[in-house]
Amino acid sequence: LLGIDPEKNFGALREVIDGKRILLVGGGRSLGDVTSSRLFAPKALVNVDPFLPYENIKRTSAKDYYDSLPLHVDPTKRDFITEMHDHGHGTFDEIWATFSIPNYCKTAEEIEVFFENIYEMLAPGGYIRIYPVGFYTEKMTEEELAERADELGRGLLSALGKLAEKDDIEMSAQNNSSRSSRRDSLTLLIHKLANQPDKS
Repeated sequence: LLGIDPEKNFGALREVIDGKRILLVGGGRSLGDVTSSRLFAPKALVNVDPFLPYENIKRTSAKDYYDSLPLHVDPTKRDFITEMHDHGHGTFDEIWATFSIPNYCKTAEEIEVFFENIYEMLAPGGYIRIYPVGFYTEKMTEEELAERADELGRGLLSALGKLAEKDDIEMSAQNNSSRSSRRDSLTLLIHKLANQPDKS
């Protein structure tokens, strides 16, 4: 997701995490290495996972920067930003989605709403990191795959197209060198510029 080998460049990893407000989309029980370590000091680490049935008590009590929101806070829904504000959360410096969304989206609308929401939740100068940019198809029948692949693909292209039209957005793909031989080794990077370009 970050394109950083922690064993070779631990300092770069800390630069991405320390002092940052980080939103995990579908974080599940990941990042135990961050929450259990004194070596990392994010300003906030918030996990939004509508599929997480319960949270690890050790993780939530050990770090005052960690928050896991209830199951009904769903980034693919129109009320997501209101729900986040109701829980005391504003914008984030980093938004990470690993094997979560858009992978598990069921409709084109869910994909488009997700990208609209995370754009609004991203602070100027911040990054959205998504790996991989694709869809989870293992449990689909051939008929379901044929029916949904086009719709999901159109939803993704539409959502990314709308982002690309914004003056304060730059998008790129980061090749994760440890998996460079794999076709799905690219992380989508969406950067919200701190200073919007001069239109004159």
